[in-house]
Amino acid sequence: MNKKIIVAAATALTLAAPLASFADEGAMRGRLGVSNNSFTTIWSGGDLETSYNSLNFGFTYITPKSYYYDLAMKKSLSASWNTVELTDGTNDGRDEDYARNDLTFTVGKVLDNGVQVFAGYQDSSATIALPPISWVQDLGSVVEEEIDVSGFFLGAGKSIKLGEGSLNLNAAYGSMSATLVDAGGIANDSSGGNGYSIGATYTHFFTDDLSVNFELKQQKYSYDFSSPDIALTSGDDKMTMIGFNVVRQF
Repeated sequence: MNKKIIVAAATALTLAAPLASFADEGAMRGRLGVSNNSFTTIWSGGDLETSYNSLNFGFTYITPKSYYYDLAMKKSLSASWNTVELTDGTNDGRDEDYARNDLTFTVGKVLDNGVQVFAGYQDSSATIALPPISWVQDLGSVVEEEIDVSGFFLGAGKSIKLGEGSLNLNAAYGSMSATLVDAGGIANDSSGGNGYSIGATYTHFFTDDLSVNFELKQQKYSYDFSSPDIALTSGDDKMTMIGFNVVRQF
């Protein structure tokens, strides 16, 4: 939580310049959209799979010297996960609720020929409702688990002009850490979370101030746990996302 406060405060200070000054000092772009997210992720019993839609929104401030600062947020909508593959005899195979929020802050620089380099911070948190299986009931009244993933990434990209729009390709390496709070309320920390993300975004410009973009992204981070309290010893947090956003420049 402290990291989220620090990131939010830094972003607020970065974007606090009056809107009237952007014409002279840079530009602000706001975006709003939706995406479909397919996840293979983890809970204390092993892997779980989920697919859900999310609401995406964010802001980008671009300086006259081609630096940019981007804040992106993503909130899941009506998500669930299928427990049918669980082996406990008391499990009824119902879909259980799943919720995930993602916050990403990126700082980048556009170089010559559309090449860009960037670095940033990601914080993701999810709650996982548990099925009515015996070992969960034995632990007491806790009916969900929580997993928090956070860390830093570094990457590069390339923009290519295509007709009335542009295609941006990017790739990044990240180092993340995960904390899984199991049904017993015990926090289990991972020993690592190295991984990658790759993405492609096509932007179509209607005017200089209005555009839409279509984005495809995949990311994967692998974690190891050594806690004797959970069955999970290792697992992946893998996501494929397809999204659509409306972008407005102020």
